[in-house]
Amino acid sequence: MALIRKKINFGQVRSLLIPVLPANVQKEVQKQYLEMSKCHDRGMAVKEEILLSEGIDSGRFGEAINNLANENSRYKQAMAEAQKRLKHLIAELEAVLEGEQKKIHPFPG
Repeated sequence: MALIRKKINFGQVRSLLIPVLPANVQKEVQKQYLEMSKCHDRGMAVKEEILLSEGIDSGRFGEAINNLANENSRYKQAMAEAQKRLKHLIAELEAVLEGEQKKIHPFPG
């Protein structure tokens, strides 16, 4: 599959409108992102525990490692929550950027 590249000149770059979010929205994005990241880190810690307990080299057997992790309820729960939080944050941020709402709502959970 060939990549299609479109060139844009400096004038076009200068004309791009990049919204500046209010400080309170930026802080809420940061807060929710960090909460999501903690969930993801919990899942990765469980995966590391599995690697250590099974004596598996983390640089090899990626699919087998993922299969083992996916059998672990703590891993699945942490990763599912991280995914839900990230999807929520993206949807909220899109709504703010599109002018549908003024603030990022807390994660319902």
